Amino acid sequence: MLFEQATGFLAGKRTAAVVTHIRPDGDAIGSASATIMLLAAHGIDAAGYVGQYDEMPAPLRTLPLGKQFHCTDTLPDVDLIVVVDCGSLARTGLFEDHIRAHADRTLIIDHHASNACEAQVNVVCPEIESTCSLIWQWYQETNTEITAPAANAMMGGLLTDTAQFRYGRPAARDIAADLVKHGADEGALVHTLIDAISAENLQRIGAALAGLSIHQMGQKRVVTIEACDMDIPTLERIVDFTRGIDDADLIAVLKRLDQDTAAVSLRSQHLDVSRIAAAGGGGGHRNAAGFTVHGWTMADLREFLAQHLDD
Repeated sequence: MLFEQATGFLAGKRTAAVVTHIRPDGDAIGSASATIMLLAAHGIDAAGYVGQYDEMPAPLRTLPLGKQFHCTDTLPDVDLIVVVDCGSLARTGLFEDHIRAHADRTLIIDHHASNACEAQVNVVCPEIESTCSLIWQWYQETNTEITAPAANAMMGGLLTDTAQFRYGRPAARDIAADLVKHGADEGALVHTLIDAISAENLQRIGAALAGLSIHQMGQKRVVTIEACDMDIPTLERIVDFTRGIDDADLIAVLKRLDQDTAAVSLRSQHLDVSRIAAAGGGGGHRNAAGFTVHGWTMADLREFLAQHLDD
């Protein structure tokens, strides 16, 4: 069974910290919340943590347990650390050094191809569409009851990481059906996590998309977009809009997080963008990946892409 070693690793544990990645998304908070509930069902007192000072976006706080996550630089002294949905330990942000120093008490559960499996126990399956899908499997293997809050948490991650089932295995729809049976409200989750947007933020997205640039780099056509002065959910919506671009080999979105820091999101229908992201110190999936940069201009991004497009 996929989680046999992970389940055995829980023996004797009484307290746990469940960590997910900085600038979290639906799969991050959904999988972390569902993990906290699974651990509680097995007698382990757990709480959720994000290694950043910034508060989580409001839509994510509507997920079950979403308001109870701690955004901080310090983890408590616990028996077990569970790291979910992090393509690398660097994605744990302010917790990275602590987790590396306590790898012997750490369990990693993830679906990113870039994951180096650096914990005592690692459940890493790049072929699975979301970490929430993996947590659902853990519920099945341990015969843990899926409550309505757990079902909504996992459905939130499944919806966002599959782009409402545009991607992923056929089994993802079977998982969704089971979650609905256990109380997941798919319509409400789609509205809150995916569709809801203010008129002002829609204007900002329009302005960013209007400024996109098209570049011919060798035999490949590359689209670049710069986005700034937006909250994290709105920045991610710009990436969502790029999915419809069908005449580019690569789409790169430079998302400015503050005056110095930016996140680069890469998307492609046929290139392995995880390799390009790895060259920038990041990672992700074959068709969707990213990395963080400091002090970059759009010219820096274009130069980087030209150098690594054929990696």
